[in-house]
Amino acid sequence: MAAFASSGFDAERYFSSRPTYSQKIFDLIYAYHDLHRGSSGDRDKPAAAVAGGYDTALDLGCGPGQLSHPLLARFRHVIGMDPSAKMLEQARSVREPWKVFAGGQRPPEAHTIEFRQGTGEQTGLENHSVDLVTAGVAAHLFDWFAEPDGQRVWRDLARIMRPHASVCFFGYYCGHVRDAKMARFNELMVRVFSDEDKLGPYYRDEGQREAPAGFVKTFYDPMPHPSGPQWVQEATTHLKLEVDPSLERQTTPSSEPVPAWVKDVLGDEARSPMVMRKPLRFRLGLFRTASGYTKFLEAHPDQVPLVAKNEDACQKWAEEARWAQARLTAAQQLDKDESAVNDDEARQYLVDWDKEVDFYFPLAVLLCKRSSQ
Repeated sequence: MAAFASSGFDAERYFSSRPTYSQKIFDLIYAYHDLHRGSSGDRDKPAAAVAGGYDTALDLGCGPGQLSHPLLARFRHVIGMDPSAKMLEQARSVREPWKVFAGGQRPPEAHTIEFRQGTGEQTGLENHSVDLVTAGVAAHLFDWFAEPDGQRVWRDLARIMRPHASVCFFGYYCGHVRDAKMARFNELMVRVFSDEDKLGPYYRDEGQREAPAGFVKTFYDPMPHPSGPQWVQEATTHLKLEVDPSLERQTTPSSEPVPAWVKDVLGDEARSPMVMRKPLRFRLGLFRTASGYTKFLEAHPDQVPLVAKNEDACQKWAEEARWAQARLTAAQQLDKDESAVNDDEARQYLVDWDKEVDFYFPLAVLLCKRSSQ
């Protein structure tokens, strides 16, 4: 998470540019948490007497608190943890978060929330103190390579989790326009993150491993699952929701049937619950707050003052994608070869940045359950 912890990172821009999580995300988390909780489900009993209860939730890589704040509606205490002081400052500054985030439900007065610095590898929390661990668009940034099989991460989580506690990691990859007429735009915007002359080099670490980007692009395929007696192996669930093979080319849709309980929450098609209607320019905000672009700006400080003017590399690459889509649409509508379309013809089919469009976010989900050992 070094990019988000850097001194030049703009947490306020991140907060305003990123999607909030729909209620369906929380329904999915709670459905899994309840599914394997065991017979002791009385939330009014002391936390020590409740297996898989709703006393304490830990949100790792909490950022500005999009996931942490809504969890407070169900959990007595929520800890939002992030290595970035700027992210934590932004999370603490949110006023009346129940009006900003999913649910719109004011939490009970007795419920409390705190934000502290820490990482997914070293939480610093007490043994057996947490009922739920979440990470929204953050788990791919943990140091999974520090020890074999991701044990540096899973060992500390097993230590702090109570019996029958749950882990819920999820991450989205890009934000696609749900419109077949914008397929070229979607394709080119995705390619920016891997092209060597754009952001590809900024998604590799010093050892040239593609850990963060690889985990996102492959929808957690290489992410180690927990093992050993401290985990309920049969409860581990890996979901890939609404993967489009023409865009998400480094993974494949899951061959496993979607569990019935997931369909109960999301519907029979099990589409990604991450959907929203926004102006097309919303895609620029997502782009500019990506960790790879943050690193790009650090390497190209001359680009920083151009961001506010919409003259930076992000704007340039996005304009190229927008014009490429316009040329393709013009060629189809005018029955011409794409190379023969001139600027005036393409301009007629140029989608305005202020046009409202439907965005959807393909989702990777990893769910795990702590055993009673």
